[in-house]
Amino acid sequence: MRLLILFLVTLSLSLGAHAAPSTTDNDAIAQALEQAKTNKNQPGQAELIETLQAALNALDERAHAQQQADEYQQVIDNFPKLSQSLRQQLATSPTQTEKIPA
Repeated sequence: MRLLILFLVTLSLSLGAHAAPSTTDNDAIAQALEQAKTNKNQPGQAELIETLQAALNALDERAHAQQQADEYQQVIDNFPKLSQSLRQQLATSPTQTEKIPA
């Protein structure tokens, strides 16, 4: 059972590598985790809970990494505009420096 769930989680992560994480994936794993916590008589319950928690953590980390990648891509896309703006500021700034009194 644990191996099957781990395989399904891995498959869902690999298939949606460039897509936004699905809330249904998170919800399904969270629901399976709650069921595993309540089913005290299940053999290998601790391992199953650990595996499901690791899957939820991996999805959270993936979402955070995707958000950072999107922010970095936005900075890269806006770089020419930012660079031009900074060059204009340098061109219009006074070129003479004030003399420091002795």
